[in-house]
Amino acid sequence: MFRRAIPPVFIILIFVYTTSVLLSQEEELISREMLIADIRQLATTLESAHPDPYINGGGKIAFHKRLHETVRAIPEDGISRQDFYKLLLPFIAAVKDGHTTAVLPGIAADRRLGIPFGLGIVDESLYVGIVTSEEYRKFLGAVLDGVEGVPISDLIERQKKLSGYDNDISNLGNLRRNLNLRIGLQYLLPEWQDEGRVLVSLKHRDGSTEDVEIALDNLVATSRISSPSKIELPPTDERDPNYSFLDEDKKTVILRIDNMISYREAFECFKEMGLRQGETWARHFYQKFHKTAPPEDLDEVIAGIPAVTETFSSLVVEMKEAETETLIIDLRRNGGGNSIMTDILIYFLYGFEAYEAVDQGHAILKYSELFFANRQGENLEEINEDRKTLLVTDDYNFDAVLGSDKEGEDAQEDKGYTNEYLEKTPTFMKERESGEFEAYYKPCNILVLTSPRTYSSGYWLAAEFSKMGAKIVGVPSGQAGNAFGDILQFTLANSGLQVTVSHKLFYRFPNDPEKGKLLRPDCELTYEKLKEYNFDPNASILLALDTLQ
Repeated sequence: MFRRAIPPVFIILIFVYTTSVLLSQEEELISREMLIADIRQLATTLESAHPDPYINGGGKIAFHKRLHETVRAIPEDGISRQDFYKLLLPFIAAVKDGHTTAVLPGIAADRRLGIPFGLGIVDESLYVGIVTSEEYRKFLGAVLDGVEGVPISDLIERQKKLSGYDNDISNLGNLRRNLNLRIGLQYLLPEWQDEGRVLVSLKHRDGSTEDVEIALDNLVATSRISSPSKIELPPTDERDPNYSFLDEDKKTVILRIDNMISYREAFECFKEMGLRQGETWARHFYQKFHKTAPPEDLDEVIAGIPAVTETFSSLVVEMKEAETETLIIDLRRNGGGNSIMTDILIYFLYGFEAYEAVDQGHAILKYSELFFANRQGENLEEINEDRKTLLVTDDYNFDAVLGSDKEGEDAQEDKGYTNEYLEKTPTFMKERESGEFEAYYKPCNILVLTSPRTYSSGYWLAAEFSKMGAKIVGVPSGQAGNAFGDILQFTLANSGLQVTVSHKLFYRFPNDPEKGKLLRPDCELTYEKLKEYNFDPNASILLALDTLQ
């Protein structure tokens, strides 16, 4: 029986763009000495908290060489916070970890558009999926060939030096976000001089090419124009996840999961772990779903957030009554959260006994002062309880690789599947204890939709369902299965830059490095298929339905 000593189920990623607030030209300079202190704080924290900040960047000496190059690049008189941020980006990007990032505070204050197109990713290219005005409608479906005379291949390489990434799809996703923001264009294109316009090279659906000069303004786009869709998605204004049936006979259902943080069980877990940001997130989602200010009491806030235990139990009951044949799980917008949702959904569809039979992979965890500062509900005393060999701060937990080091662990094998984070969720544990809906109903067909935005624990759900026999449909995820994740957060003392850093190394496909780098869909959406579907925003769903024919 495979048991995970370190459940790789708590993977938080709040998406942060590797771009910056456009600050005033008169921004106060920060002294060289203070910025050097920040660089050393950054390097020291990466070395203490990250499992291995050297492995993807040439080793420890190369890491410190880049550190010294960054320090030497600071002028004697100091630089502004924005310029310091720009200086740090290559140093952080060289870790080559999509979860290790930095942002400037107040990033949302500058939402000035760069290229005013919503860019999609297919066939490892960027195409126009959304435009912001009727005059641009003719560009829908066109592939981006370059910007300001710089070929797309060069932009892809430039982006690698601005932010960490897990695979080529991940890097394309980062490039897409930078192209959409004015400050991102500035970082990508130092040769770009006229901020009032941008030259874009496009390849149209018919194969013809065109250079288009697009005027830019300082307003955030209010219009989002795309090709019409044949599919109506479940709404997420009152709960997320949510589901709806595509036909009157209820033979096909879509379960839409746009994130893995906006559900009650996640916040029950966050509270038990002492996660500092948990209360802020809980209040945000309470207000989103109820359209009113949350109560003062945190327990009332959490109780007011819809529970996936209730959503999923309702789903399986309806599917069983209708003898539903196909479940489509839509993860195309899912950037992460708390992945205990994966275990909960598996419980209702497959049951935990079936889940135990698959290789769930493993994770290696790094403890550090930053870990315990972020996870105030966890401490070494509890971690070391019943251990033969005590762990210390700045240590690694290899139990998932070497086997449990706890006394009497073998005697617990008859308990079946366990996950310490699930046990922190009373809403689900009540159902678990009754077992009323375990493995209640599983349709013949389970299809999981992914996209480059399917990331972190959103990816984890897709990967685990793939192991359980579900088929992946759509565009590959930007997340690698064998990669770093599960973030911690800290702030640089003098510049105020906010940094996230991974503290786990995951091996979701330990025996398959290729799949561990890129989870290729069983049925992949191509540009030709997308054109066949007339660039329907829900082309992946149409492709999923076609695979059933």
